[in-house]
Amino acid sequence: MQFFKCVTCFLFLSATIKTGVSRRIIGGRPAKDKEVPYQVGLRTKYYNSHFCGGSLISPLHVLTAAHCLCITMLGKNHPRPETSFYIIAGQTELQVNESSIIRDVGQLIFHAGYNAKTVANDIGLVKMTSEIPLSLGGYVNRIPFADTSVTSGVCVVSGWGVTQYGMKITSEQLLLVEVQIINTTICRIMYEKVDVSLVPGMMCAGIFEGGKDACQGDSGGPLACGGKLVGIISTGEECGDGRYPGIYSDIQYFRQWIKDSMRDMDIVSDSSSTTPDTTISNSTPSSKISTTQLFTPTSTLAAVTTVFRRPSGRTETLTEIFPSTLSGKTENRNNSNSNGSSIRTVPTIKSYLIIIINIVITHLVQSLVK
Repeated sequence: MQFFKCVTCFLFLSATIKTGVSRRIIGGRPAKDKEVPYQVGLRTKYYNSHFCGGSLISPLHVLTAAHCLCITMLGKNHPRPETSFYIIAGQTELQVNESSIIRDVGQLIFHAGYNAKTVANDIGLVKMTSEIPLSLGGYVNRIPFADTSVTSGVCVVSGWGVTQYGMKITSEQLLLVEVQIINTTICRIMYEKVDVSLVPGMMCAGIFEGGKDACQGDSGGPLACGGKLVGIISTGEECGDGRYPGIYSDIQYFRQWIKDSMRDMDIVSDSSSTTPDTTISNSTPSSKISTTQLFTPTSTLAAVTTVFRRPSGRTETLTEIFPSTLSGKTENRNNSNSNGSSIRTVPTIKSYLIIIINIVITHLVQSLVK
């Protein structure tokens, strides 16, 4: 009887788990060496398969989407095990090669307000177990944040995702494409046709003619304008459809969250040196700002004591990563979600099954004790 209960529980959990299928570049071209040195990939350890992108923002930190770092089951977000994936940098090919730079994951955190249904607050941060050496003008370098909100202009989105909506195979080559920043009010009206609501912290980019976009497998990757990070690939309606631009997490909106999360990760590292692989999830609520403030150029961040080193030996504080000052406290693409849009990540079934099996075993032990 217990066996059948276990099987029933397994099937129920399998039916209620939210998986993601990340987005890949539509209508783009192969990236040249050193063209997007800040682009990294998130790969599963079990199959060495690509499932998300990310942006290198320091020698130790990668910024990505929340839906890349968690699995949603029964309405609750569960962090991916840090030991289940790794970070790869320094290359444009999908396959690991002699120039690949690989780092294990030490800590991860995703926004406490992340909602898998609405894809609100789709932002997460990874701290690697050791630094990636940066090289100005080289194959690997961090990307600075934009100083102010970007509301117009041509930007670049990149990733190893699929080149056609509905495909399952990711690109063998890192691709990039130019897209236009779309006015948020206009984008909100466009998405009303499919009952998708844009919430604070979201921004849009694409072209009205269609044919250029991010797609499955690109989730978590960068939207860069003028060499500075502006957004994180998050979600959208299919891929490359001119009626529905890509939806991105707005870096300016989340700058305080990023700063706080980096600081908290450093604190945890200092206090748990004997246990380097520490998961932090849902521990840092975001500060809120109004929609008006969101699209008004403002400076929000002050320096903290963390220091980052360049190969030259010169050091830079977070003042240079976050060029602005703080005068006071400021407040996916994957499979289809219940909001109607498609998040942009590639599913990794084995990691999901591990969590499901652990839950099933826990339920089984509890029932036997009773």
